[in-house]
Order: sequence, then structure tokens, then C-alpha cells
Amino acid sequence: MFSPAKINLGLEVHHRRPEDGYHYLSSIFIPISFGDKIEFELSNENSLTSINHLPDASYHDFEAVTERGDFSKNLLYKVLKTLEKYIQKGVSIHLEKKIPSGAGLGGGSSNAAQLLKFLQKQFNIEENIIFETARKLGADIPFFLQDSPMLVTGIGDRFQKISLGSAWGVLTIPDIQVSTPNAYRALKRTLHPDHPPKNLSGLSETVLEALKHSRWEMAGNLVNDFEKVVFNQYPEFRGVKDLMLENGAQYSSLSGSGSAIYCLFKENNLQKTILEKLNSQFPRYSSNLFRILNKPED
Repeated sequence: MFSPAKINLGLEVHHRRPEDGYHYLSSIFIPISFGDKIEFELSNENSLTSINHLPDASYHDFEAVTERGDFSKNLLYKVLKTLEKYIQKGVSIHLEKKIPSGAGLGGGSSNAAQLLKFLQKQFNIEENIIFETARKLGADIPFFLQDSPMLVTGIGDRFQKISLGSAWGVLTIPDIQVSTPNAYRALKRTLHPDHPPKNLSGLSETVLEALKHSRWEMAGNLVNDFEKVVFNQYPEFRGVKDLMLENGAQYSSLSGSGSAIYCLFKENNLQKTILEKLNSQFPRYSSNLFRILNKPED
């Protein structure tokens, strides 16, 4: 089973809600063709085995929560533990890991969502229980229960389907992990009882129409609030974005709170050129080709 990464097209971080301090956000989440492979099988006990294809920055982080470390700290284990009263068997999990943590790509959340889908099908668990478990365990997990790009609002739990044109891209993952909690703290958003915004700034009808036709340059109206914070801390990341734009990318951005940076274009003829330049100028970073996934059959 494929477990996709996601990229953010724009990311606006709003105020925090008083009851738990969670930040409200607005963003377009897009699943992409770069991701992990994960397989499930019913067994006598819960277990996780893994093959690691991660860059050095994430190697020890992942090893610490796999079968060679402490499985109880893994998000997959937390899903099984949360739903244990609905599950009559153990689950054996085999994970081929390519999406690093601390990259803003939602890898762990994607894996957890695939497990939730498997458990729902195997044990006929009600959809609202699956969704509430996803919502409880991680802000990105509810999105990965979906199958297509979404305008995401609330705390990452409100969705509106977005129609997008085709896109090809290059994804660069620096050998640096960015702490998501620290990135949020650096934005210094205040507690406020107001309701969450229902849209993303800059996402006008004109921009929406342009994105349907793969006019990715119009996504320049959408800003990732974390870029200023993360690029100030890691100036080399800005160099990655600049290289992408200078070599023909229609749009480039940090994904989530980073550290991954990606670019988009309508045709795939620029992919290899940009990939070669990135590998030459940023050899310590891992760069990968991808396309966006618009429909389940993609």
C-alpha cells in the first residue's frame, strides 16, 4: 500500500484556541507521488518491521521508534492502542520508510491514516470513530484519510475539496530536521476565542481558476507563514528556492514548517534539469521527482 507525502500550497497560521492552545490554520494540502510503502497483516500480536531509506538527519529519529527501538512511541502503535477495544486481532506492520520526520511532509501522519483505513475495513469500525481517532492523534492525520487535494482549515480537521490541474515537481529534503513545535512558537500567535477562518488569504476565485489549469505561477499569491522564520534560521534553504525559480519553476515553497522545499511546473521537461542543478549545488540534500495526486486512481 502506498502512503503518500503531502505538500502545502500556502500555509497561514492564525490565532490559538484557548481550550488547548492549538493553532488554527489555512492551507491547501496536496498528496504527492513521493512516499512510503506500508503493508498490514492480521497476526497474534502487534509488531512493526521496517526498511529505512531515510537521509542521515532522520535515521536515528526513525530507528528509535521502530522494531529496533521503542515501538510504543510510534504513531502506528498509538493508533492500535487507541482502537484496541475494536480490534480482535494483532496487526503486523511492514514499513518501507522514505518520508523523513521534521520535513513538513506528514510522513508519520500518512502512515497512521493508512493503518486507520485498514482497521476500519477489517473490523467495520464506524467512520466517526476513525475520524476522531485521527483528530486526536495528529493534526495532519485527518487529511490523509482523504484521497485528493483539500483546502484545510480549523486545526487541520475541516476540508473542502479543491480542483487542481496536473503538476510535476522536484522535492528537496535538507539534511536538517526542523522542530515543528519550535517553528510554531517562533510565530508567536496569541490565544483568542474567535472562530477559525474558513479560507486561505490570497485564494481568490481568479487564483482558484488559474490553479485548475496548471497556472502554478498564480500560487505566488499564497504565502507560507513559516518561510520567514525557517529561512532566517537556515539561509541556505532560501538558496534552494531561488535555484528552483531561476531555472524555470512556476512556483516554489517550503512545505509545512519545513525543512522540505518543493517546486511545481505544468510540464515535466524541467524536472531533470532542476534535479541535476540541485544535486550539484546542494549535494548533501536529497532531491526527488514527483507529481501531484489529484484522484484516488492516481
